[in-house]
Amino acid sequence: MKPARAPAFVSHFGGQAKLLAATLTCAVVFTTSVAQATANLENTYWKLTHLGDVPVIAGGKQREPHLVFGSQDRRVGGSSGCNRVMGSYALEGETLAFSRLASTRMACAEGMDTEQQCLAVFEQTKTWKIAGGHLELFDAGSRLLARFEARDLQ
Repeated sequence: MKPARAPAFVSHFGGQAKLLAATLTCAVVFTTSVAQATANLENTYWKLTHLGDVPVIAGGKQREPHLVFGSQDRRVGGSSGCNRVMGSYALEGETLAFSRLASTRMACAEGMDTEQQCLAVFEQTKTWKIAGGHLELFDAGSRLLARFEARDLQ
């Protein structure tokens, strides 16, 4: 059995084709990194990745815990793992406060512990920062409460 031949294009350009492919790969990775590094608090889908320093992994039937901050109406919406969450927020510099939060009241087989911790985080949040495509929420003592990862808003 003969080995498969490379297309004429690859044979003709040899190393240049490999260099081009490597350059395009780097450009895609760089573009993704820049987008995440410059994520804005508002109008970004924030996937919950950690509660404190404990990783959050959504179960099979559990919704992905996340938040989206709306810039025009200062409304926040998302999921706390089981139930949908909605409310308002106030933003002034690094200060962030959630208010008039409400949620649906379904009982879920999985994710109720994450749900309770998420709701507590919203009540305790005083400040925020974005670093490297990650949103971090802190309490009044600057203790990390939660960490989120920027995702494309679809």
